[in-house]
Amino acid sequence: MLIASPKLSGPPVGIAYVLADLKKHHIPYEYIDLEFTPLPEEAIRAGEYLCIGSGGMVGSWKFFHEFFAKVKGLSDTPLILGGPVTSCIQLELIFSQFGVDYIFLGEAEKRFAEFLTRLDRQEDVTDLPGLAWRNSDGVIMANRHVRRLDISKYDVSPEWTEVHVERHFGSASANHNLDYPIYHARGCIGNCTFCFPLYHGFTARKTELVILEMQKAVEAYPHMWGFSLMNETSFVRLDQAVEFCEAYKLSGIGKPWNCCLKGNIDLQILQVLKDAGCVHVFMGIESGNDDILKRMRKGITTKMVLEFYKAANLAGILTTGAIMFGSEGETEKHIQGTADFIIENDLYCTFFSMVTAYPGTAIYQRALRRGLISDEVAYLSNLEELQCEQGLHNGLLYGKTKNYDRINVSEVDDSRLYSVVMQQMRRINTHYLEKFTLQNFDPDTGSGECPFCASQVKVPLSPFPLVKAFCSQCRMIASVNYFQYSPLSRQAEMLSAVLRDKNIVVYGRGENARILRTHNLFGVEQGQYVCHVDGPTKDHYYFENPIVSIGDLGKLKYDVILLADAVPWTRKMLSSRGIPEETILDLLPPEWMQRISCLYSAQTGTLQLLPVDPGFAAHALGGACGLKSGDRIVLAPAGRYAISVAENLEELGLDVLAFIDNAKGGRGLYHGKAPILLPMEAGELDGAQILVATPSIRAMQELRMQIAAEIPGSSPICLVEALFPKI
Repeated sequence: MLIASPKLSGPPVGIAYVLADLKKHHIPYEYIDLEFTPLPEEAIRAGEYLCIGSGGMVGSWKFFHEFFAKVKGLSDTPLILGGPVTSCIQLELIFSQFGVDYIFLGEAEKRFAEFLTRLDRQEDVTDLPGLAWRNSDGVIMANRHVRRLDISKYDVSPEWTEVHVERHFGSASANHNLDYPIYHARGCIGNCTFCFPLYHGFTARKTELVILEMQKAVEAYPHMWGFSLMNETSFVRLDQAVEFCEAYKLSGIGKPWNCCLKGNIDLQILQVLKDAGCVHVFMGIESGNDDILKRMRKGITTKMVLEFYKAANLAGILTTGAIMFGSEGETEKHIQGTADFIIENDLYCTFFSMVTAYPGTAIYQRALRRGLISDEVAYLSNLEELQCEQGLHNGLLYGKTKNYDRINVSEVDDSRLYSVVMQQMRRINTHYLEKFTLQNFDPDTGSGECPFCASQVKVPLSPFPLVKAFCSQCRMIASVNYFQYSPLSRQAEMLSAVLRDKNIVVYGRGENARILRTHNLFGVEQGQYVCHVDGPTKDHYYFENPIVSIGDLGKLKYDVILLADAVPWTRKMLSSRGIPEETILDLLPPEWMQRISCLYSAQTGTLQLLPVDPGFAAHALGGACGLKSGDRIVLAPAGRYAISVAENLEELGLDVLAFIDNAKGGRGLYHGKAPILLPMEAGELDGAQILVATPSIRAMQELRMQIAAEIPGSSPICLVEALFPKI
């Protein structure tokens, strides 16, 4: 069998369990991750596979549609789909959209091995529980009754050896901050309206198997920080927590760990967890209003949330939460009340999102009945991008949310919902910036004390004025506001005086622009921002404001252009277009970048972040390096940042031929089409310009030197040096 994984930001957990079960039953298979490995089209055409399948979440709808269509055009090999997507979407829709031959409902362990054995022997499979298919008349048949797999008795452990562990977990030599994911249980006892649990009801794996998996992980990743228990909720009863914690202590593993808990648990659990090495718990708060929580069927109250945080603090465990805005019945007053609840009680939350109607949830069903979803297939096709930007990457705080069509189930008008939410997010972020900042911070050394555990934290050298400070001891994230220190303190005073009541155009939409839009800085209100100026982009909005080109500025009414994510020649370029010099302001003064340059030269550390986002960098390269439409480009290394640059270069009409990477060379295609080459292989791409792009200046410079040495006459461009020559 050929099994393909959807493109994921995390490990393919369900597939890892299926692979383990197939291996246990000695059934041969081939697993591919299409982000790294090309589809074996010749083998498919030749009919070398018994069947071909994939599976996963409903957010991968677009992937499934494209994958099965591609395979179906190559062969008539039977196609199979499994995973949670099969349980929350009507079978008729899945069969009609994907053209699969079989659908597996529920957990596939045990049943799937039997299915493949029968298929290989050409025996009847239609009596297998949880199998759906079309009969000879095209009628959908389904054996829907599927008994839950009792993983407390059945031997289940994920098979990680073939799912590109290094992609998800990092290499064994560079994983000091690795939280190794452990899926020690399945299911949830909750009944929230916004959630569709993968499995209803909570079942834990055999404790001895979980401990064995942890021990193997430590052997493979000896420098790892610890573990993250990844189930929706880690424990629902005190005795479950006691059993696991006692076994963990006896194992001698000794690594710290974190987990997820519901706010209505027995609070005695927290001390049990602490005694076994748990240092951090995550809980879903969702709202600061009891009426909204009740309507969500969340099963908790705001009083219970406060009691949970207090009990965790007394036990010595740090707590973070999640918040959702735009819930059913929620008004502007409710949204402001949630922000008040967080700020007044100093509740630290790490995840904020807008409510999304996911298939299978009560919200989704009501949205269908209300006619809010007019085209279900179009909505599902859009869900992959919406889920990626909104959920996994916390898109609410990165300005992407307004670019995607979403269903508004709240009582706030569509035209105001996002602006109302962002107004409160700015309040929360500004409070966090003041409350959870490094204590006794020295801007010259970049060191200070963690506000959560008092450990010493050193901030990576960065050109940005607001920096996240990750504490390797407690795993919490604090902040540093360089606008409080010289030379930026003087700049902040000037901007506070000049920007008051001004209509502001922001140049760029990279990290500096994001900082402006997500915090209340310089006394600027959210409504003062007019638009963002940027190069070609598929997005229309950055936060709630439109993205415009430089040529559009003459059509707009504004007082000031604030250069947020700009390069040294931006001011001169704007002036040459007739924009008055007195209307152009720098967010960061020249002496700031000079200071960063001097510090960088004096330190051996790495400058971790670029001063521009990938889209702006790609656009600005045209001015800095003379790149133009039709030019052939090779990017190095094969990382997420380089992919973002590649996407933007392609929008500008440049042709990305390949990627260069020392570690990943020879692993097939990247960015969907471009091969990954070793440096020595890239010399064959005659006439292509090599561009080195990574969020580390030190790594960028080292890779450029290596490429220049191994490919004579290549003259690779180092992206950050092209845009910021002084650095």
